Amino acid sequence: MEKLVNRRVIGPKDKVVCVSTANGLKFTEFKVKYHERSLAGVNAQRANQPELLDADLGQVVDAIRKRF
Repeated sequence: MEKLVNRRVIGPKDKVVCVSTANGLKFTEFKVKYHERSLAGVNAQRANQPELLDADLGQVVDAIRKRF
């Protein structure tokens, strides 16, 4: 899609649906670094501060409840 935007096949006001068939589990290192804002040359505009938790269901549920 980025290539199509650069070639002006997709315009700035066009609506586009992009179906990604990749599984996020394949890219965990990239995702973590993105959200830590530690990827060189990447402006992580939509990064979320990671919250490190123990592998404990109660901690996960509590963290989610705090956010929402």
